[in-house]
Amino acid sequence: MVISSASATLLAVPSAMSLGPVWGWTWADPAATTINAVALTIGVVIGASTLKAKASKTE
Repeated sequence: MVISSASATLLAVPSAMSLGPVWGWTWADPAATTINAVALTIGVVIGASTLKAKASKTE
């Protein structure tokens, strides 16, 4: 199975968020939330771009 870097990031972020307090990382929660928000934004932009490209090919 091939795991892309984006998938690996989305898998690693929640584990860092839950283990952060154990290691004394007070910034783990906000960092994980920020990374997830950025990943979501990138996904939305890529999805919108794909839809626009498909629409222009059918015209």
